[in-house]
Amino acid sequence: MYTSPFPKLRSCCKCAHADDETVLVVSHGVAMAVVLTHLINGSMDQWGEFVSHNCSLTELELKPQPTVYRFNQYTHL
Repeated sequence: MYTSPFPKLRSCCKCAHADDETVLVVSHGVAMAVVLTHLINGSMDQWGEFVSHNCSLTELELKPQPTVYRFNQYTHL
């Protein structure tokens, strides 16, 4: 039986960081794509829409609602 990892991830983040704190997350592309599609679309069905280049930057804000400011930016390479 599949259990979503997001409730546990959300709980860990809330314990470790204040709501107004900036947090840097470093991740593999597929893991980041799954998290982004869950935050933006509410499911993990369309994670392929968020595939990104190696070493790219994605900037988002979680509150008041998830907003992506930059996605797959790699001009720094």
